[in-house]
Amino acid sequence: MMRLKPILTAIACVGMVPLAACNDQAAETGAAEAEAVSNETLAANITGLEGHSTLAGAITNTGLSTLLDGTSDYTILAPDDAAFAKLGDAGKTLMENDQKAVMVAVLRDHLIPGELTVDAIRTAIADKGGPVTMRTMGSNSVTFSQEGETIMVKGSDGSGATIIEPAITAANGSLIKVNSVLVKSGPNG
Repeated sequence: MMRLKPILTAIACVGMVPLAACNDQAAETGAAEAEAVSNETLAANITGLEGHSTLAGAITNTGLSTLLDGTSDYTILAPDDAAFAKLGDAGKTLMENDQKAVMVAVLRDHLIPGELTVDAIRTAIADKGGPVTMRTMGSNSVTFSQEGETIMVKGSDGSGATIIEPAITAANGSLIKVNSVLVKSGPNG
């Protein structure tokens, strides 16, 4: 059974469809996704997630693991190793110690306050009749849209990714795998 938590803290943009209501609606209609459920924190899940060692290292190196080991709920849009590799030399530069502040900013734009599920995102898009925008923990926002069964996420800088399902529901939020890093250009511009 899918674990649902209130996600009112995730509603940060004016005019956005209330995703908490969508979560309740999904529970009432019996809608569920093939989501993995874990009693571990987001940080622990990322560390143990196959194909996400680059993200795990970045979270540890930037100190964000403390945040993701805490009790507050977050949704992390988790790029896999192949997503970081797509950045090429810019991705390698981003992982260097002198780029730690830039990496923190990139990762914060992959974090959304509150717990979201892929099903709640789908329902919100359907209820609104189009894309749904959410604020990130950074100074930007992400917009979710759907084409067929595929859900895309677009960063405020124009970068984009596709959600890879299933998501993982952790003890303090959810981890939604994506196939690209939401950064339009490398760390030096």
